[in-house]
Amino acid sequence: MSFVTIPAATYELGWRFSDRLPERAADGLSGFLRLTGPMPWSSKRRKVALAEFKIAAEAVSIAELIGNPYDLDDNVSTIEGLGNLVDERLAVNGLRLPSEDEFEAACGGSLFAWGMTIPDGVPYGSRTSFEDHRKPNAYGLTLNSNPYRTELVRCALKLGDGGCSICGGYPWPVAWFALSPCFHLLDEDIEDCFCETLEETFIRPIKR
Repeated sequence: MSFVTIPAATYELGWRFSDRLPERAADGLSGFLRLTGPMPWSSKRRKVALAEFKIAAEAVSIAELIGNPYDLDDNVSTIEGLGNLVDERLAVNGLRLPSEDEFEAACGGSLFAWGMTIPDGVPYGSRTSFEDHRKPNAYGLTLNSNPYRTELVRCALKLGDGGCSICGGYPWPVAWFALSPCFHLLDEDIEDCFCETLEETFIRPIKR
């Protein structure tokens, strides 16, 4: 596992893009998502001072770490509980889960890891001609490139919605917003599909 260094700095994070969306994207979202104030399913706007940290360039499947999600103990039914379990396993090797702040900072701090561009199509397979979401970001991290996958951080799932925006036929560009670093899923967002969501969940450890 290779790691990249994220420098110590004060980072502006969270949803702060309502007045910066291209008109066509705003029109596509109108009537579906609230565009004033915090975006649903997104972390709040904030500034945070972070110390330097080293984070994995590639995420690994949660199945590689804890096995079949269906075999989880019945007591592990929340994202926080899962985070505690994963951190226990990671600590043996001097690793831990990133915080949401650390994850968003490592993703680059913009609307997307590649900047403000909202591509056409859908971020899955060949349903878009856009390629930058499949390339490493400015820090060298390779991130999830379709909403069916998620990444686990402390108390939230990031960079995906389990494919709801695609399978549900949500209007453009909703599926792309699931790949925004400030997007997150909390326990109330996944409810009865906890284990099903975990089947496509990945972990990007930080060195302790």
